[in-house]
Amino acid sequence: MRKSEALALTALPRGSGCSLCGAPVRFSHTEYLGRGETLAVLRCSHCGAQFRGALRESAAADAETRRPSRRARERSLPDGGAPDNPVIDSATAEALRERFGGF
Repeated sequence: MRKSEALALTALPRGSGCSLCGAPVRFSHTEYLGRGETLAVLRCSHCGAQFRGALRESAAADAETRRPSRRARERSLPDGGAPDNPVIDSATAEALRERFGGF
């Protein structure tokens, strides 16, 4: 659906039914209009007519404000420093230290 087609849909007041048959309408999908604008498209559950829902700007910015900060979830290292890697045995660890100028 193009932007002009999406905007040409009949606007439907929130909470009202289909203007053609009176049946309830449900959310169908979100149409991206470009430049951060999105439009909710509603569809009649009986006759299939489509209606224009709410127009939203900068949906990506809204999602960013809802998403928790990555830094807030970071955990500090234990007091003794980084834990040993139990997967690598001591011989392999020593070989890696020698090869890469270990710690």
